[in-house]
Amino acid sequence: MEDPNLAVEPDFNSEEYNEHRFELVDVDHGIDEAHAARILSKAWRLNNSKDKDRWAARLAEQALLAADEKKKADEAEALRLQSIADDQQAAIKEERQKNKNKYAPIRDVDVPDNPFTLPSQYATRLLKRGVFCPLFYFTNKGLREASQSFMAQDTDAMVIVQGDSGAHTFVPALATQPASPSLVADENLSWEQFGEATPRMITDM
Repeated sequence: MEDPNLAVEPDFNSEEYNEHRFELVDVDHGIDEAHAARILSKAWRLNNSKDKDRWAARLAEQALLAADEKKKADEAEALRLQSIADDQQAAIKEERQKNKNKYAPIRDVDVPDNPFTLPSQYATRLLKRGVFCPLFYFTNKGLREASQSFMAQDTDAMVIVQGDSGAHTFVPALATQPASPSLVADENLSWEQFGEATPRMITDM
């Protein structure tokens, strides 16, 4: 069916429609050829109007079918994409479970701007053995003595020593002397020394 909106009404007064007009001519009822042409024109317009209505209904039905098909296609595509996303999430979850250390969060902390000094070997051994270790070894004084007591028997060995300015330098082991033992019991530490030692011991543990 062609679009009736594009149809052009024929000329029913033309010679082509002589036979159609003659069939409608009725002199007894006052229907001449001109009247017959008008009847043919009216009939054509009525039929064309009906064709237009059917055409519009057909287009509306096709639009509904197309919209329904598009909706189904969109839903199917959404399901496909969701299935892909679910598979990817499952693979990522499985990968994270298999390699927990690889995906462990990195702590957002600043780079320490102060030099780190190891406690004395004696304090380190106590911590490794899980026995009581005096806080003194983690105070500024205790760490300073520890830095000065790391001696080596090799005459060519070097040790790290912290100067008065806080800077660390390498010096020959034989050029330094260990500090005299000056252990202070925990209960005799000052609040300042207690604040120095506690976080350091926790970190070292």
